[in-house]
Amino acid sequence: MNLKHQLFKIFFTFEVKEAHYQLSFIGLSFVILGIIHSFDIVTLSQMTIIGLTISGIFFVLGDFCQHFIDNYAYNPKKVIAYKDCTRIQNRWKVCKFFCLLIAILSLIIAPYIKLNVSVDKLEVLSTSLSLVAIGLTILNVSLYNNRKLESLYEDLADSYAESLKLKAELIDLKADTSLEENDSKNILESDNNTSPPHERGNI
Repeated sequence: MNLKHQLFKIFFTFEVKEAHYQLSFIGLSFVILGIIHSFDIVTLSQMTIIGLTISGIFFVLGDFCQHFIDNYAYNPKKVIAYKDCTRIQNRWKVCKFFCLLIAILSLIIAPYIKLNVSVDKLEVLSTSLSLVAIGLTILNVSLYNNRKLESLYEDLADSYAESLKLKAELIDLKADTSLEENDSKNILESDNNTSPPHERGNI
């Protein structure tokens, strides 16, 4: 697909994916902010960095909540009843709501909070939160890959079970066809044996 078709696709689906683009642009803005900060073009306070880090942590925790929401989606193959699945999902949805709320509040409000704490302690706190954010991000990627693998295994298992079922049906069909052929053959032989001699010769 060439560039013209890609641009047409982006603008054609913009209204549908407007929220997706807004979040993508916000994320891209923070990436650009981090790059230009490394060249001392802008100055970020420690509270700004702490606010951004806390926001990232709670965004990742929101993804964790979404993982459990998807994990407890009702599946007839699972032992958990539909009512219990819905109840558990609703709890995780509430947790995700508050995680996203805290993430947005940290992003907007935290940089303007003034704390009577030394710069050294703020730097230690910022570093610690950054390490927590990195660890949670790696765990989130691991959970995502695990979920994809589980989905792939389930699809393969379903396909294998379906192929076995079709194979069994094919074997049964062949057996029925063979029985019908034997019955037809037996009927013909029986007719030949019971028919008069001159008719047998004609047959």
